[in-house]
Amino acid sequence: MCHARQIPDRDVVVHAAAARCRCDKERARRGWTRPAPDITYRLINREAAAMNTFVLYLNLIIALGSSAFGMIALYRPKMLVAGADGGAGERFFVLMYAARTVPFGCLAGFLPLFASGWTIAVLLGAAALIQVADIVIALRRRTVGMAIGATIAASVHVAAIFLVL
Repeated sequence: MCHARQIPDRDVVVHAAAARCRCDKERARRGWTRPAPDITYRLINREAAAMNTFVLYLNLIIALGSSAFGMIALYRPKMLVAGADGGAGERFFVLMYAARTVPFGCLAGFLPLFASGWTIAVLLGAAALIQVADIVIALRRRTVGMAIGATIAASVHVAAIFLVL
């Protein structure tokens, strides 16, 4: 019995003791060869991997865009609050927005590229919920552009959740 195991999504055989494996000698002696992998399966895997990478990088771009918008709003509050006169209330709102979006956007953008699991899914879920709150705020203020952007961002965050689980 061979102690090697096939990794299902890769075209690799892993041996417990690769250099000293008796099963390789036995297979060579009997003329056995490993069956060729199904090319369709490999192509589907490659396309799925490319789509996963695309969604994760799109998540990165959207999260960093949100962070950048928070930084820009620090210097130009009128971009965030239409008709802002630069009063103390608007300045406080912009500072609170930037304090939330900059670190959270960086975490939600970069962590899914390097880790996966429930903690990253919860982080992305929180990012999606924040975007849903932004959608509600934008619809109440009748700011269509902000509502569309937040809808796209929430959709990408939700798609990324399924990739990190």
